[in-house]
Amino acid sequence: MQLTTNIPQRARRARTARQARAMWVLAGLCATASAALPAQTPASMSGRTVSYTDGQQGKITGFILTRRGDSLLVRDETTRQIALVTFHDGTKIESPSGVFDLDHKRQSDSTLIPGLQIEVKGTGGMRGELMADRIKFRQSSLRVANQIAAGQVDLRAMEHRTQTMTTANRDSLRAVTRRARDTVNALNDRVDSLDRASDRYVMQSTETVSFAPGSAVLSDDAKHMLDGLVSQSSNLDATVFEISAYADATGSAEYNKELTMRRAQAIATYLSSRNVPLRSIAPATGFGATDFVATNATPGGRALNRRAEVKMLMTRGPQ
Repeated sequence: MQLTTNIPQRARRARTARQARAMWVLAGLCATASAALPAQTPASMSGRTVSYTDGQQGKITGFILTRRGDSLLVRDETTRQIALVTFHDGTKIESPSGVFDLDHKRQSDSTLIPGLQIEVKGTGGMRGELMADRIKFRQSSLRVANQIAAGQVDLRAMEHRTQTMTTANRDSLRAVTRRARDTVNALNDRVDSLDRASDRYVMQSTETVSFAPGSAVLSDDAKHMLDGLVSQSSNLDATVFEISAYADATGSAEYNKELTMRRAQAIATYLSSRNVPLRSIAPATGFGATDFVATNATPGGRALNRRAEVKMLMTRGPQ
């Protein structure tokens, strides 16, 4: 809609800033691989920023952000646009093989996981999605995606950076734009370097810390457990602690997100008090009410879901 000349210049700038802030916050939230697709039809799946007309030939190369069933959200590595991609029984899913990658090996759709870099060719569907005729990926990209899924490489820092996008309403338009650009670039650089970085660390130990309902206070048992974890490291400078906190399904999504961030930060603060260098503590991350390990229908199940997982990674010695 064209602005009329009688609208004050300050009001136009304010509205432009609000629109841009909303756009960048959405982009930052969609850039995390940990987000889950809502249980909705592909037509209403949130997050996509580009649509295809029915019958239109289309191609996209980028990373799978999320998956639900036979539907994927894929971010184009060049334009940063996010497309909804669907596949079916007739879709050819393959990866190059042979000495010069001249052959193609058929792959199962189970390989299409978040973090995988894929190339999709297909046609537009009735709901604006890209219906895939062919999906290709390299085995090296699949190894990286599996490393992300297994938590063997620290990607929690990226969600921490994306979390800062929610403060955009307090920043200028220039600051919001710069923060969003840095977040996207950092995510791309991190994914590109995963294949080289995955052999630098080895999982040494992992512990699960439990919390009381609505609390982020560490119990004496939790502190004793963390003390034992720290004591296992003979060289804290060669150790990385990765902290991921979760909540049960009680309360709103916003409350649970804030609560799990406080739980993760409480552990990071305690580790620091036990002489763990700050550089050895990866940015603590709260994931809200996600990744349940038990049912939320019983008190015992909810108690198991109120937890934080602390992983201790050790730098590998010379190979």
